[in-house]
Amino acid sequence: GRHDLDLAILCVGDNFTMGPDDSLIALDFLKPKAVIPCHYNTWPPISIDADAWKAGVSAETTAEPIVLQPEESYTL
Repeated sequence: GRHDLDLAILCVGDNFTMGPDDSLIALDFLKPKAVIPCHYNTWPPISIDADAWKAGVSAETTAEPIVLQPEESYTL
């Protein structure tokens, strides 16, 4: 990718941070191998459909979307 990133962790909650649509633009710029969304679904103003975001990432970018559940971890 452009910056040879293995992983990007991007805000997707919208309202107070970057939202799902803007995260796709960021992914197009960064071109990481994988992406983990953050800062979403913790309270109603930042609620998103994580499955729809994941489908959008898969359809529009080359990044592997990794949606973690609360308390779940990812080893890089």
